Amino acid sequence: MIPSIHTQRLVLVAATLEHIVTELEDPSRLGPLIGARVPEGWPGEYDRDVHRVVAETDASNSASQRVLERNGFARAGRGREATSVRYEKARPSSNE
Repeated sequence: MIPSIHTQRLVLVAATLEHIVTELEDPSRLGPLIGARVPEGWPGEYDRDVHRVVAETDASNSASQRVLERNGFARAGRGREATSVRYEKARPSSNE
């Protein structure tokens, strides 16, 4: 289960790849997916220019690496930390 953070006013839900893909492909499905009311026009146009997603994981964490690879990420070299590896996934162009 993905943890969430609860405050008096809101619940913060960790974003998953499914959430991101849904928001990019069909924002109207995001609210039901996360169990929340999503305001009209969310999130605006700020993230529509995303060309790639970058993830890093520890080089010894083979399970995390498999999850990234199953979700279309490709190994892209060393991460920022000495023991991490970097993965990237390009966003498909709009004409694909």
